[in-house]
Amino acid sequence: MLRKAGSIHTTDDGFEPFGHRGLVAVADGCRELRDVSLRWRQRVGDIGVSALAHSCHKLVKLDLGHCNRITDESLKGISQLQVLKTLYLQNCRLVTNSGTSFLANGSTSKSLRSLGLSECDRLTDRGVLSLQQITTLKLLSLKHCGPNIANIGGIGGLAGGALRAFSGHMKLSFLVLTGCHRISSIDIVETTITYVALEILVLDCERKRSLSRMASDCLKKLKDRNVVVTWPCVPQEEF
Repeated sequence: MLRKAGSIHTTDDGFEPFGHRGLVAVADGCRELRDVSLRWRQRVGDIGVSALAHSCHKLVKLDLGHCNRITDESLKGISQLQVLKTLYLQNCRLVTNSGTSFLANGSTSKSLRSLGLSECDRLTDRGVLSLQQITTLKLLSLKHCGPNIANIGGIGGLAGGALRAFSGHMKLSFLVLTGCHRISSIDIVETTITYVALEILVLDCERKRSLSRMASDCLKKLKDRNVVVTWPCVPQEEF
């Protein structure tokens, strides 16, 4: 574990046994924490995270990536943090729509700026829809969010419904949609062109090779607004 004033980052150097008991002790003894990374701590669960949220009210950044015991109960506690700006939940596969609803209706709705939900594949369009209520949100990653997010008006619902709900959102500037294979390219670009604050859009490199003429025209409109569209072929771990 790496510890410095106001922050704790667990590492992979033989610290695997760290779990909820250790986290409860840390939360009780280090109430001034502002930056906590528990990435890959697979023994960390709701008890520890809830204790952290209850005791450490100054948390600004929390990374729970690959903590696969995390459920909506953790997000219920996290949602009460009033100054939390960054929350990464990559591969927290037990998180559902209820969890995002907690974030969208709690204190985090007025503080959260970056939210990583990559590989949270129990989320559906309803869960993404609720995130529009986070008025401070600048970065949203839905990378590989799974089969329950698709196209409304067609088979399912993200691009036609959930994504469109962010139209006119005054803050959302960075959107990651790699691996969202059930959303068509035309739906993505037609929808994101209505995002007034969008600066960066991240899509699959495979999409670039198969864009329709209509999608290409919409993409040009995004670029005319100085929106940067990237097409990474190498997986990104951060979100």
